[in-house]
Amino acid sequence: MDSDAISFVSLGMLVLDELHLPSGRVLRDGIGGSGAWSMLGARIATGPRDAKQVGSFIVAGHDFPESAAQAIRELGVTLEMVVDPTRESTRGKLVYHDEAFNNKTFNYLTTPLQPTPAQLPRNLLAAKAFHMLLPPEAVMIQVPELLRRRKEAGIGALPLLVWEPLPWKCTPENMEAHKAACKLVTVFSPNHLELLGLYGIAKTNSTEESIRQSPEDRVESQQTVIERCAAELLGGVAADGWQGMLVVRAAEMGCFAKSASGLSRSFRPYHKDQKIVVDATGAGNAFLGALAVSLVAAAQKNPGRATQQQAVVMMVAVPANGDAIQISDAIVRASVVASFVIEQIGLPCRTSVEGANGEEQWNGDTFRARYERMADVTSGGLLSS
Repeated sequence: MDSDAISFVSLGMLVLDELHLPSGRVLRDGIGGSGAWSMLGARIATGPRDAKQVGSFIVAGHDFPESAAQAIRELGVTLEMVVDPTRESTRGKLVYHDEAFNNKTFNYLTTPLQPTPAQLPRNLLAAKAFHMLLPPEAVMIQVPELLRRRKEAGIGALPLLVWEPLPWKCTPENMEAHKAACKLVTVFSPNHLELLGLYGIAKTNSTEESIRQSPEDRVESQQTVIERCAAELLGGVAADGWQGMLVVRAAEMGCFAKSASGLSRSFRPYHKDQKIVVDATGAGNAFLGALAVSLVAAAQKNPGRATQQQAVVMMVAVPANGDAIQISDAIVRASVVASFVIEQIGLPCRTSVEGANGEEQWNGDTFRARYERMADVTSGGLLSS
């Protein structure tokens, strides 16, 4: 990658979490929020050598702890902060209600400080890819604002835009708003519950369960319904000329990707044994950060296209055989990154192995080792490394 350019920035929030464990123990000032998790996902996928190409943008209050800022600096990313001395930092309370960490509730303890394109410094404004967790009406405001600011700054190339919807906004009455916002981004990525919510379909949390739909009262497997709804949603948006990609994150079922130009494929998760899963908090955000930087890296291998950003958009919109393989490869890389996030509460443990060929480890394993295992299983070794 170009060592002088920022590859990825999230417009999500960094939240200082107050974690209440089932044992009664309380952990304070934990790093969380979609901005932090997606940044971490991009950083794991990028690796230590190119860590500076991952941007971390934080809108903080007067009470933002130096320990949290230092933890992010230690990752080697490009950290930029805007501090509002009149406000408290974004803080949340995450309560785990059972020993399996499946039942949890979250609420904000302070008024959230949501980053906007207007606050981005120029080095981050010029990033090749952005992640956002927003309701559709905010996408309709922030994407044009981002593009306008880039144009004013002399940045003419199109960025890769990855949009993750807000869960509570994914209802049938908001379907048209989501379709309209889709047309402004490159990748739309709801999880399977959010996708089903847009269609008003009963939600289940088990792969083994079936879904009963009305008015036909038809019973289908959850995976079948997910793929059918994804095809219907993509068809509705693509009919109006959208050339992007839909990536449905589906927990233990893996994910399903479908593009307007014909790519349609399911991907297994890295961990098939659900006993390994401790806490899935942040896994979806990390997946999308890794997906974004992996698509950018793949696009940079495509000579002859006007810009790296435009190459990403073209790769998603017009997947020739080689491009389809590269998109699949990016999704495999993102799935590997998510595997590190779900193995513990909070951030995965990062260590470095000494020696000439030493590699960065997360939870005692390397990204490359897991990638090679999963790429071999997924494609028989056909994916590029």
